[in-house]
Amino acid sequence: MTNITKDPDLKIREELLSLHAINPFIAESSAPRCLMLSGHLSQLVTIEGGSPQIIQTGIDPQLADNTFSRKIKNDSRVMSIIKRYNGVSANSVTSTTEYLVIVEDIETNMLDVVTIPTFHKLHQYFGFKYNVNEDLLSSAVGMVLPKDTVLADSPSVTVDSEGGKEYSFGCPLNLAYLHVPEVTGDGIVISESATKKFRYKTYETIVMEFGESSFPLNLYGDKDNYKIFPDIGEYVNPDRVVAATRKYDSLMSPCNTSSNDVRNYSAYFDKPYYSKSSGGKVVDIRIFQNKKSRKSVYTETTTQAEKYVVGLTKYYADIISAYDNCNRQYRARNRSDIPVSPEFHRLLVDAYVATEDTRYVRYTNANDIVDLFRVELIIEHDTVPDILGAKASTIHGSKGVIVKVVKNDSDMPVDANGIRADVVFDPTSIPSRMNPSNLYEHYFSAISRKIKSMVTSEVNRYGGIDALPDNKVGLIFEILTNGIKLFGTEQYEAYLNTTYDERVNIIKEVINKECYVYYKISSKLKPYQVVMNVKGTEYEPVLSKYYMPDGNGGGKWSHDDVLIAPQYIILLAKTPETYLATSSAKTNHYDMPIPASPRTRQNTPYRNSPVKILSETGSRLYSAYVGRSGLAEMKDRANSIATHKIVYESVLCAERPTDVDTLVNRAEYPFGTDKSLEIANTILNTSGIELEYVKEK
Repeated sequence: MTNITKDPDLKIREELLSLHAINPFIAESSAPRCLMLSGHLSQLVTIEGGSPQIIQTGIDPQLADNTFSRKIKNDSRVMSIIKRYNGVSANSVTSTTEYLVIVEDIETNMLDVVTIPTFHKLHQYFGFKYNVNEDLLSSAVGMVLPKDTVLADSPSVTVDSEGGKEYSFGCPLNLAYLHVPEVTGDGIVISESATKKFRYKTYETIVMEFGESSFPLNLYGDKDNYKIFPDIGEYVNPDRVVAATRKYDSLMSPCNTSSNDVRNYSAYFDKPYYSKSSGGKVVDIRIFQNKKSRKSVYTETTTQAEKYVVGLTKYYADIISAYDNCNRQYRARNRSDIPVSPEFHRLLVDAYVATEDTRYVRYTNANDIVDLFRVELIIEHDTVPDILGAKASTIHGSKGVIVKVVKNDSDMPVDANGIRADVVFDPTSIPSRMNPSNLYEHYFSAISRKIKSMVTSEVNRYGGIDALPDNKVGLIFEILTNGIKLFGTEQYEAYLNTTYDERVNIIKEVINKECYVYYKISSKLKPYQVVMNVKGTEYEPVLSKYYMPDGNGGGKWSHDDVLIAPQYIILLAKTPETYLATSSAKTNHYDMPIPASPRTRQNTPYRNSPVKILSETGSRLYSAYVGRSGLAEMKDRANSIATHKIVYESVLCAERPTDVDTLVNRAEYPFGTDKSLEIANTILNTSGIELEYVKEK
């Protein structure tokens, strides 16, 4: 057998780790947790109070360069910038909801467009508000912008004073691994002030149509101003009804179309459109008018809708005008028309369709004929994680569910040094999940905070950074570099080769932000070697007893020592937003469960969830394990409205909902009320056949 000699210089290379390189301690985690990190990084929620990692690997700027930003593709000259909904008339929309930047490629002379909406959303709910470079856009026409010039970017990306990018996909919080009842079973305890750092935005689309058979109600106006929904920048009413429509009825029109009647919504007679939660803000509205419609809705009811139709038509007319102007300039230099990109060509087609006579065009959406008006409203919600089921994690795959939010910071654990925890995790989860990498990040961050504390204390001794004597800068910088040296990375050598001004700026960053440590996976010293280096030095984190408040003004000190130190926490896109203890499917006129369509899912204050019905193969497998009675029970609960109702009543009214002895009394609610069985039985009866349930022997 060949004797294999280990290469002492063999290192894990960051470029082979993909996104895992974000975690400098990835080699200390089990393979399943490494795989889980990959999933977590693709499920990140863009939060508004994020901060960069304290222990960084250097991959952060690369991630910041590859967000869903809006940027210039090639070196290009800005030909025109058009705003959607801007300056139509005195009664027009004044909020800009989208910028369209028309550029000419310097090398190919091709016209292209960069669309800059005010928000970004790919997920069904989660999204973020763009940081738009409005200063650049206000003066960019005629300028030549280099390739990759960012016009709008994610709020997770920030630029420091030297032009470097920082990527804040999570937030460092003071974490304590403690044995408290709430964290059993992967629970997380967090302070209310910490949850506010994880505030995020969700977006929903409300789609409504009216004109042919119904008209909209005046829910947001008054007797002199007919307003069917909130305008851009306004908020949805507390009752969450965004808009409502009422069917035409010539016999009842005297009592259901008066100025007072159209301001009152009837849940029984009218068709409502609910927002998923209160406090939503309308951030965009698009209204399409089908000019081929044969019927006109009541005149005053369309004033608000027509305002947006005019605004959108003007936007498309401005696009055509800008294209014609670019064409004239190009023809002055060449004999042919200016080439356009596929994206711009598609936009021009839409623009010509929207601005020309379209009375003879039949418009459909998902194969359904569009009504006189089709309205799409985008509603933005500000959300703070709470105990509804928000999931958070470290960058080591240690996910958990927030089960308790502590209102007052003073009720969170605090150690003998006055360091108070922001969040509490279960310490037993680390050995069970085999990811001690958590402990290394926790310890390294504690070293960083110790360095920051020492530097800050020394600077404050002289009255602050601005009052610091020149001859003391070197002394304080030495405290910093001696701490950085313990990590055994290139950061120490880089700090030694800095100028006086650079050292002052580094000290300012440590005081005002963090003592950022650049520690790569391929660093010379392994994590345990860094721990041994720090041991016995003035930079060693000190464990201490902690005080656990009881929430009533009292509390007690622990017997064990604990380390409360920062750890990077991320929020996952698995956050429910409603207290939905039970969920039913929408039913058709046969009382059969069906999925909710985009046109109907907003017509109730709750969201119908489709019930999964077993297929033939699934039914055979299920019956093989639980028997025919178990299969009949499950199918009846899903398909029988009477059974469905009593099951939910039993759960919601039970003293212990997770431990109910009998959900359905079969003597009172026998099998056979399943609508699919009733229909089949009715059909078979015509042939002299009748279905009968035989209890399994």
